Amino acid sequence: MREINGITINKEKLIDTGSEAKVYKIPGGIYKEFTRAVNEDKRQGKRDKLLYLERLEHLKKYYPHLYCLVVTIINRRKIISGYTMENVIGYYLNEIELTYEEKIVILKLIRAILEEFNKEGIIYHDIRLPNIKYTPSKDIVLLDIDSVTTPDNPHLDIIPTQLEMYLVNGGKHGILAQRAMFNKFTNSFLEDDYYKKRIILDKDGLMIMRALINSKPNSAYDHEYLYEHIKSLK
Repeated sequence: MREINGITINKEKLIDTGSEAKVYKIPGGIYKEFTRAVNEDKRQGKRDKLLYLERLEHLKKYYPHLYCLVVTIINRRKIISGYTMENVIGYYLNEIELTYEEKIVILKLIRAILEEFNKEGIIYHDIRLPNIKYTPSKDIVLLDIDSVTTPDNPHLDIIPTQLEMYLVNGGKHGILAQRAMFNKFTNSFLEDDYYKKRIILDKDGLMIMRALINSKPNSAYDHEYLYEHIKSLK
């Protein structure tokens, strides 16, 4: 991935602001600019993660195409200020009407992507609606990709709110935490159907739900997939 100087970036429009970054629309793509809250060590870690992802050709369809690392020169030192990437065409999952059956298909797609990541030692924890796009070709693309953990960078840059409770209760970040977050996402994603159509869970599904509500690590909810325990619709 090539590097470009930050002064060359033409920020057309501010799209989003978070604790770690501001996201801008730029000609031909998106620019994610790190805030001051991201110290130099974290910036270096994000750089290394992005370079690691750039080497994995078979996974690139699952996250925005990465264009350039953006650098700023301060006192003759090169500081990573952000990166540019593809502007993924598609909808966030809360922007479109989906049937229960379509939601289940999407959950299976996300699970398959996560498992492909895991084969390369990548853990994606921050599974939530603003980080997932559904493309016109009915594919899933994961955003906020610089926050994954990799074999060389196993430390979390930022702890998502839902993951924080899991960790406070004794859970460890990794595959089980990812599955726990996926189950929390499943519950929220199916929530409308769950209460309006009265989806029925089997006995193990109810146990997963109870553990999920209490953020109880080392239980069924971080070992099994909630959506697999749905019995029927009433």
